Amino acid sequence: MQSEKKSTSKSNQTNSIIRAFKILKILKEQTDKENSMTQNQILDKLKAMGDTCDLKTLNKTLRVLIEFFNPIHYSEENRNSFRIIFQGYSDNKYKSRLTNIYYNHEFSYEEICNLIESIQFSKTVDTKTAKIIIKKVKKLINTQRSIDINEIERVPEFSTIRKEELRENLGIIQKAIENKYKIMFYFNGYNHNKQLIKVKEKKYLVSPYYVVAYNNRYYLISNTEPYNNISIYRIDLMTEVESLEGNREYDIKKISARAKKEIKALPVIWQAQDFMLEHMNMFYDDPVEIRLKVKNNTYTYIHDYFGDKFKFKRNVDDNHDIIEITCSPNAVVHFSMQYSEYVEVIDPLDVRNMVIESIKKMCKKYEV
Repeated sequence: MQSEKKSTSKSNQTNSIIRAFKILKILKEQTDKENSMTQNQILDKLKAMGDTCDLKTLNKTLRVLIEFFNPIHYSEENRNSFRIIFQGYSDNKYKSRLTNIYYNHEFSYEEICNLIESIQFSKTVDTKTAKIIIKKVKKLINTQRSIDINEIERVPEFSTIRKEELRENLGIIQKAIENKYKIMFYFNGYNHNKQLIKVKEKKYLVSPYYVVAYNNRYYLISNTEPYNNISIYRIDLMTEVESLEGNREYDIKKISARAKKEIKALPVIWQAQDFMLEHMNMFYDDPVEIRLKVKNNTYTYIHDYFGDKFKFKRNVDDNHDIIEITCSPNAVVHFSMQYSEYVEVIDPLDVRNMVIESIKKMCKKYEV
């Protein structure tokens, strides 16, 4: 008889635990701040899952879950720690009948969308793996809610470097930056056989400072021995990357990264947006102030490339304005050639002459 009672008690306990997991699953997968549930709605969901408990049992189970997942008392400091939300929770009112119940997911809908976009555009994650990760990430919010960026397709990637190697290189570089050590690597380019080949047989020796993502590629902002200016390298074109940390072939001065203040035009305090706007398309010559004559109906193009950093100076006529930007001269030459119908470099004269020389070379090439 006692054995039967123990068996029944154990069975009831097991059912209670299973029921609690079912309720938690319902709340996690089908509720959020915009989509709460009443206890009757939860009961209907439970019945569909084969659990026929009553309101009293449900209410009791909900309170157990609330006690386990939520802080004892509400305060502004701990409000984000509450996982199971219900009407009156912020007033510490645990009414006899809980209602407007939902699960407070750790990631918001907007944050999940940002995560998915980051995964989709990552250069270190292949398409197949990205789909698997995204499927898992979507489970972190109400699964009944659609993700608007479902249909974004990844653009074909033509780099032949293995994703594992790129990820490993990034790890080596980041560690070297943190510990202030130089790195060595081969820098490569593509040949007519679509293969990566070394630009030169000797490894590059650089002091690494920052890694940036630009146009879906990773770049290393660094200084190359023995020069004093900035160097920029595409990380997916780097192979056999090694940190000199712990390398006993060189003395400590040789393996330690140079101080940022020693490098010409290198920001000591990193402002990624400003740097990228001044080094458009990753040109690394020193940025200067440049005046452009632009058509006044093409500011969308200007904003696409220079954000809100360009300065309006004056009107020229009904159709043209003068603006000022701070940017790499080589980058501006390429920009002005690309948008020659809308843009004219006014000064400095040496930058204007660079454009003129580019035009002459093009005319000669096309026998104009």
